[in-house]
Order: sequence, then structure tokens, then C-alpha cells
Amino acid sequence: MEHSGLKVRFCQVRRLASLRASLTLGCAMASLEQKKLVEQYSDYVVRIAKQVKRTLSPNVETDDLIGYGMTGLMEAAERYNPNVGANFSTFSFYRIRGAIYDGLRVMGSLSRTEYKRQRFEEKASSYMESEASRPHLGTKPLRTAEDELNGMAKKVQRMITIYVTSLSEQDIKGIADEELENADDRYARLELYEKMRAALGKLSKSDQEIITAYYFEDKSLEEVGKGLGLSKSWTCRKHARAMEKLSDAFFAMIKDP
Repeated sequence: MEHSGLKVRFCQVRRLASLRASLTLGCAMASLEQKKLVEQYSDYVVRIAKQVKRTLSPNVETDDLIGYGMTGLMEAAERYNPNVGANFSTFSFYRIRGAIYDGLRVMGSLSRTEYKRQRFEEKASSYMESEASRPHLGTKPLRTAEDELNGMAKKVQRMITIYVTSLSEQDIKGIADEELENADDRYARLELYEKMRAALGKLSKSDQEIITAYYFEDKSLEEVGKGLGLSKSWTCRKHARAMEKLSDAFFAMIKDP
């Protein structure tokens, strides 16, 4: 009973800390337009949090996910420029999800399977957030069906690269223990991982530092940025560009080993 009481009190403290962080960030928002966006999209946060919750174990509280997501919504409202990039719904989606996965990483209460999925989702959300915030200069030229297919193929390649890069060493070694996976599949996955590490070596030193810190040292983009003397938004953009270079080098090695 005592242990149960401590667990309840711990959850209450955690939720209070999350709420205080949200309120602190909310007080810093000077623009009335930002506040309107937060009010308008608060239900959007709840929907996203519930979507994420369905992929997690029962011990993760929905209220915690909503609290983390609200922090992401406030950050999105503060950073959003309606004259640049995507609409607010798209722009905020990735920041909200990113904030939820940041919170899950700090909680440290996920199973191995959940943690592996969370790592990929967090990294993919960071990349897509940067994609959504890129400026579209002038009128877009008309794109052919082939252009659209090539663009989709590139996005798929980016996601595959992020997935392979987000695998931890424990995941790679642990794969050998899975009875349902045959030896050929295990070898192919290990070979892909080794090609990714080789492709990483072809990047510039600064790009390698970002990828290494974010994927292999498990730091947040904010922590990576602090180490490099950069803002979180600028680090997010540099991460996206570094990941694109890594993806191109990775798939070039796959096609021409």
C-alpha cells in the first residue's frame, strides 16, 4: 500500500511539473494570435495524444501525454510564421508529437519494443517538423506525375534511413535472439546498419556531430544545439539537412556496394 501511495504521489508531482512548464511557457507568449492558436488547437493535442497512447502500454497516462503535447503546441504557436512553409495544422502536428516523444524519453518507463518505436517516431517527427517549416519561395512550378513519384520515393528513403539510424546497438545485437527471424534476415539488417555507419563517415564533421549526438548518444535536439552553440530551431534544420545527406550516401552505397 505504501508503495502504491508513493507511485500516486510521484505521478501527481510529475503532472504538476509538466503543467507548471506549460504555464511558464504560456505566460511568455506575448502575442494574442499565439494564444488564439493554442485555444483553437488544444483539442488537436488531445487527439494526437490519444493516437500515441494507443501504441503504448497501459502504465503511460494520457494526461501526461496531453501535458507534453500542450508544451509542443505552445512552442509551435510561438515559432509559427504564416508566411513561411506549411499551414499551422501541419506545422504544429510534428512539434506536438515531438514534444510528446521528448516527454516519453524522459519518463523512461517504456518497454524495449515501445522504446524502439518511440526512438524512430521522435526522430521522424523532428525531420518532418523541419520539412513542414521550410519556406516555399514564389509560385511552385507544375509537377509531373513522375516528379511526384520521385518526391515520394525520396521521402520513403529518408524514413528508412531514420529507422536504420535510430536502431540502438542493443537492438542490433538483440535481433539475434528473436526466434521468428531467420539468419538471412538478421544478416541483411546488420549489413544495412553497417552501410549506414559507413555512409555517416562520408559526411562533414559538423553533420557527423549532430547525427552522432542525436542518434547514438540519445541526446535531444535541444541538448545537441546547446553543445554546438545553436538554437533548437536551427539545430532542427541542420539535423534535417544532415539526414538528407546521410540518406543519399546510404542509398548510394546500397545501389553500388
